[in-house]
Amino acid sequence: MSLLPGKFLLFAQGRTGSTLLGDLLDQHPAIHFGHEILAEPVRSPRSTIERLRFRHARHVVGFHVKIYQLTDQQGIANVRGWLRNLSRCGWQVISLRRENVLRHVLSNITAIERDSYHDRSGAGADRGAVMVDIPDLLHWMNRRIELAADEAAALADVPHHPLTYEHDLQEAAAWPATMAGVFEYLDLEPLEVSSALRRTNPGPLPRLITNYGEVAAAVTSAGYARYLH
Repeated sequence: MSLLPGKFLLFAQGRTGSTLLGDLLDQHPAIHFGHEILAEPVRSPRSTIERLRFRHARHVVGFHVKIYQLTDQQGIANVRGWLRNLSRCGWQVISLRRENVLRHVLSNITAIERDSYHDRSGAGADRGAVMVDIPDLLHWMNRRIELAADEAAALADVPHHPLTYEHDLQEAAAWPATMAGVFEYLDLEPLEVSSALRRTNPGPLPRLITNYGEVAAAVTSAGYARYLH
């Protein structure tokens, strides 16, 4: 039985609130969060994460990994098997996903357009509307949906603590309950944490998208009207 503190990974796509969650996790004095240590190809992903653990042996260690980092950067074809193996070796898994695929994709589009991925103002602000390329939007909505299905399949028989951006992170008022649950899952003492990070697109969609009428029509035609909120 290992005498080292715990270890965990955050399994989530980008633009899901993962940076915020990592920020909140890293405020606990018992945690060292390594963020995206598998973003670039490494010789041995397993050795890389174990080195993180032993380098910070006095802490509960964690890192964030995206499913496409495992498949595309690390060449791991069987993500389900990889997660199962880590779970059997004592790694706990926190999953985070975004329910509104339209806003998920829009978050990335606006970040690229504005060259600004995070808002650390502590207040949140309306940054104006952007023109959305409709074919590009639909392509990435379909891709995000495919990735979400792949994530669900990979997690099917892996014990994990599930979170959604909309329910658990979107509003700062949800953070205390969310983090209490996360810290309990990691067998850590509860701690009040906060962050200056705020939503980059807090307004209603018509105020965020210049060509909203065309986007709404295309999204509805594609069968995704449920995301128009």
